[in-house]
Amino acid sequence: MKMLITDLDGTLLNDRQQVSPADLQTLRALSRQNVLRVIATGRSYFSLKKVLAPDFPVDFVILSSGAGIMDWKRKSLLTHSEIKAGQARKIASFLMEQKIDFMVHDKLPENHHFLFFHYNQFNGDFKTRLRLYEPFAKPLTDVTQIDSASQFVLIFRRPEEFTDKMRSVLNDVHIIRATSPLDNQSVWFELMPFGVSKQSAAQQLADRHRLGAEDVLALGNDYNDQELLDWAGRSFVTANAAEELKKRYLQTVENNQSALSKCVTQSAGLRIQDTQSDKMLK
Repeated sequence: MKMLITDLDGTLLNDRQQVSPADLQTLRALSRQNVLRVIATGRSYFSLKKVLAPDFPVDFVILSSGAGIMDWKRKSLLTHSEIKAGQARKIASFLMEQKIDFMVHDKLPENHHFLFFHYNQFNGDFKTRLRLYEPFAKPLTDVTQIDSASQFVLIFRRPEEFTDKMRSVLNDVHIIRATSPLDNQSVWFELMPFGVSKQSAAQQLADRHRLGAEDVLALGNDYNDQELLDWAGRSFVTANAAEELKKRYLQTVENNQSALSKCVTQSAGLRIQDTQSDKMLK
């Protein structure tokens, strides 16, 4: 292992939004072993600062599901992507016609600011997110309000509400599914610039450091981690992950039990077995 990539909410963070002392110790130990430490999160930089101290022991953070990469020590944005204004306005027009609740976010690093369209008054998770970001949210009444955007966030109560028709019309953006970090039930679909994801950002970091996917250990817990987990040489999900994901990947303990430390230990043990048996476990 030369690079460790971990999701944040529901993975590295426990249910109290804290990182365990054991996982902090593991992250510091990995640095001494020259392992690059990366967090891959759906959070913006603004949201990330609420849960991580400026000196938190990681090297890089993949922000907003891959929309940007930050050098955490220098707090400098290395990359960022955007949906151009014309395309963003076309997407917004379609979503408004379909009466879909959505938020369209400004470019990084100011993507905690967004415009919103709210039609379904029974969409409680959408209302919760609006309350949390009230100082930074403005209603969208005309698509000409939209400039270039980092991403769209669509919020549904069930995944099937995001229909095949929507997918076919939105075929020129990358669609990422995630479970709401607010009520842990609602379904979010993030519309990103084409090809942008946690995995693509991880690939950029690996290329920058002349590493291959086989050098990477990844840990996640949700659907928006799947591309990253499929790409990495060795992948784990937490015990609190969706059942569908636990069937596809190696499993470690839940996020309240220092999952990062446990998966590092498990991975080291599995590598010994791999050497002895010359078999791939993934």
